[in-house]
Amino acid sequence: MKREAAVSPGFKGTEFLDLSPEELLAKCHEYRAEAETFATTTNSKMREAYVQLVKQWSLLADDIQNGIERRAA
Repeated sequence: MKREAAVSPGFKGTEFLDLSPEELLAKCHEYRAEAETFATTTNSKMREAYVQLVKQWSLLADDIQNGIERRAA
């Protein structure tokens, strides 16, 4: 039986509180890429969950990027 890959077991949401916007943006891209990998490589019913995670990480990254740009203006 093939074991499904787990999403970052070290993920701790509280770590995000101490990150700068730029660091937070990088983390969002990192987690999005990880979810994207799982979405394209899994052959289970978990695929849709990973696809949704990709969308959510992308939306969060877009919001953070917009905030960074507004702050710089």
